Order: sequence, then C-alpha cells, then structure tokens
Amino acid sequence: MEIKDILLSPFKRVFQSAFKQVHDINQRYAVPHIKMSNWVRICLLSLRVYLIILVGLLFFKFFSSLQK
Repeated sequence: MEIKDILLSPFKRVFQSAFKQVHDINQRYAVPHIKMSNWVRICLLSLRVYLIILVGLLFFKFFSSLQK
C-alpha cells in the first residue's frame, strides 16, 4: 500500500457512506408520490425556462463585460 492510500482511506469510507445515503434517498423519491395538475406542470416548466434564460443572460453579461 502506498502512503496516499493509507492517508485517504478514512476519507473514502466517509464519502462512500455519504454518497450511498444520497443515492438511497434519490432512489426513494425518484417517482413523485403526488399527482400534479396540468396547470402546475405548465407553471413549473415556465419557471424552469425562465431560470434558464436568466442564467443565460448572466453568462452573456459576464462574458461581454470581460471583452471590454
């Protein structure tokens, strides 16, 4: 075993355990347990599109300010 493996093995165990817990939680809630109406789906989709546009505008503003 290398020194690197000896030093990093406790951290690997901690992070593997944390990743397993997150993976288990994600698997449990992968399928929604409530029914959404079409109106709610449309609103969530419009919010998603709005946020993507805002992030795009932020990137555009950032890169255009770098070019000046």
